[in-house]
Parts: sequence; C-alpha cells; structure tokens
Amino acid sequence: MMSEKSIDSPVLKCRSRPAGRWSPVTFNRPHQAVGETAQIEAGATKLTPEALLRGNELVILMVRPSFWYIVATSFRFCGVVILLGILTVRTGVFGDLLLPETALIISASLVGVRLIYALMEWTSHLYLLTTCRIVTIKGARHPTIFEAGLAHISEARLIEPAVQNMLGLGTIGFAVNKDIDPGSLWEWIPNAQRIHQQIQAAISKRKGT
Repeated sequence: MMSEKSIDSPVLKCRSRPAGRWSPVTFNRPHQAVGETAQIEAGATKLTPEALLRGNELVILMVRPSFWYIVATSFRFCGVVILLGILTVRTGVFGDLLLPETALIISASLVGVRLIYALMEWTSHLYLLTTCRIVTIKGARHPTIFEAGLAHISEARLIEPAVQNMLGLGTIGFAVNKDIDPGSLWEWIPNAQRIHQQIQAAISKRKGT
C-alpha cells in the first residue's frame, strides 16, 4: 500500500531528531523549543501520518503488517489454550467442578480475547518511508515510535524467516550504527523484497549516492 502526502509549511528542509525510539507520552528534548515539543507530542499522540510529517516532507510508502501477523502472534497462546481445553474435556480432571461445556466456553473466550488483542496490536503498527526518514510506530496500549533519518541509516536489512518466506512476507530492520534496533523492525510485511528495494533507493537518493 502506497501513499504520498504533504503539508503546507514555510520550512523548506527536513529536520531530523537523533535516531532512536521515543514515547509520544514522555518525549521531550531540551534542545527543542517548548512550542515545538508540545506540537510534536500532540501529533505523536494522534499517531497519524499527517501529524508526524514535518515541513515539506512527503510520504513515499505507508505499510502495515499482513493479517498473518495476527495469527502468528496469537498462535502459541491459542494453541496452548485449545490443547488444555481438549485435555480437560477428555480427561475430566476437574470432575464436577468444571463441566465440559464450561471448559469449552472458557477456552473459546480466552482465544477470542487473545485474537482481539492481536487485532488491536496489528492496527497500532504503521510503517512510514518519507523523503527524509523511516518511521516505525508500534504499541496498542503504550505506543512507541522509532525514527531515523535516511542519511543516517547504515543498513536496511531484509529478513526472511522460513515461515514468512513461504507466505510471501518478510521483515525489514534498520541500523543507524552497526546493530539492527528491534524497535525499528517492519514486521510481517507483504512484498518485502519490493519494499526493501524502494527503501534502498530512497536511502541512496537521500545520501546522494
């Protein structure tokens, strides 16, 4: 999914903060003016691409994880709950304290809650490639944002675990110095190879190489 947006502003150059993770609730840096900091915090709380753009910055690419992310993050928990539910019904280990129907209802409820939470997590993930930065937004309850200027990214690494590769998906991580920051990961994204090429092209253009 691609999107290109801009906002009107007299600022003609991209301004980048030091790369890294920050919380939209607690973010504050002493070298910024109070008004600018308040504006950034208010925009980050909304967690929308428009609120995060600065100056004449454009969104080149906007991506969310595949729906397989919901299945992948819930699989272990749901599998264990379903297995315990089946064993409880088959063995009758709790006797009259827990009827088979009740055990199945509890298991189904737990699975449903876990899937709903995974869906909330999925909706909280947003990955942006702009003309100036890469931005990774994650977290349903406590949103965090990782950002790094394109000129400061030393590596954009395509990671294709076997399961993701079979589904035509992949993960992209970003390094500012040497190591890939876990908070930077674009996880379970479709068309990962094509997106990786677009990111590499944007980085090369920004660096003038």
